[in-house]
Amino acid sequence: MEVENCSPFPHMIFEKATTRNRHFDVMVVAGTFDLVHGQPLLISDEQKPIRCADRYTGEPHCSALLEETHLVVGKKCCDVHLLGSARAEDELPRRSWHVGVRVGSVSKIATVTGPRAWTWGLLSGWRLSEPELTDRVALHMGMAYGGSVKRSNDRAAATDDIHDDRAFDTYAPNPAGKGYVGRAALARGEAYVAAQIEDPALPIDNMHKKYPPVSFGPIPRWYPQRAAHAGTYDAHWRAEHFPYLPADFNFAFYQSAQPELTAPSWLDGNEPLVLLGCLPKGRLETQLPGIRILSILTDQHGLSQPAPLRLDTVSIDLDTETVQLVWRYAVPKQWGLSRVLLSAIPSGPPPRGASRPVHLHRQSSKSSRGLHG
Repeated sequence: MEVENCSPFPHMIFEKATTRNRHFDVMVVAGTFDLVHGQPLLISDEQKPIRCADRYTGEPHCSALLEETHLVVGKKCCDVHLLGSARAEDELPRRSWHVGVRVGSVSKIATVTGPRAWTWGLLSGWRLSEPELTDRVALHMGMAYGGSVKRSNDRAAATDDIHDDRAFDTYAPNPAGKGYVGRAALARGEAYVAAQIEDPALPIDNMHKKYPPVSFGPIPRWYPQRAAHAGTYDAHWRAEHFPYLPADFNFAFYQSAQPELTAPSWLDGNEPLVLLGCLPKGRLETQLPGIRILSILTDQHGLSQPAPLRLDTVSIDLDTETVQLVWRYAVPKQWGLSRVLLSAIPSGPPPRGASRPVHLHRQSSKSSRGLHG
């Protein structure tokens, strides 16, 4: 297949199959932009590559997901991920603060805290300690409520796989989290770590109560929140559909963002973006760059047609102060795709009365990143 990419962003085309005998050529373009207060995102000089594998804090079977692969066939709507660590304003250590993000119509706010633990007191019983001072808190699922407890009567083979029910009592909505103690016998001389991200409307105050995990990072595909959409894998599937996806597979399975950060549809690419409590310079207000990716597809008979890619992932990386936008489009294999032309275009018409073309916003060595409000 011949591909001409006239955009400033990396691309990839790969084949994916879904349900029985449905194969697709999937086009992905991923653009990296610099966060700048008070103006649209600027194209970064250094473009991040398309991610071909998941990235975790440790071993995949027992740690938190940091970033998910871009190699999926498609999403029904746009995911917003807030990655990395929230940093306290002016980098002054604090015991807790609010963190929030808004992209277009989707938003989320939470409270983050320094390290804290449950300790036993003769008069108070189990009590949550005051958070330690910190200037940053990671926002992945490993810092949210959840976790797993080694079963004391485990007779199965030794394992550190927290998904092994014989060996671990696991909090299914977030096995990689912390704070869950299950029915384990607690040693009063021990301290049990607690979650560092919580809902401001439902603060953690009871060691034995189960709380919904609060996070800003992606949800692994085997968590029940996503696995519920994976379909039915039974004898009928093995006989009629294997190795394809089952007939009742729901594409919502590919949505990896937290529920509050899953948009109702794909984004246009010019939505406002607001960060609160995320960066040392305080509140940041900006806007997605106003870019769409247009493809011209040519089949094996020379017939060409335009196809705009869909913006289905917005990943805000607080550690690098960048945003990666991912556009995607899947073409059925039977269409016989032979040539692809990719280009970046403005996401809307030029301003009324404009006499010159609309230019893409690019960072330059002389430009100022501006001040966060």
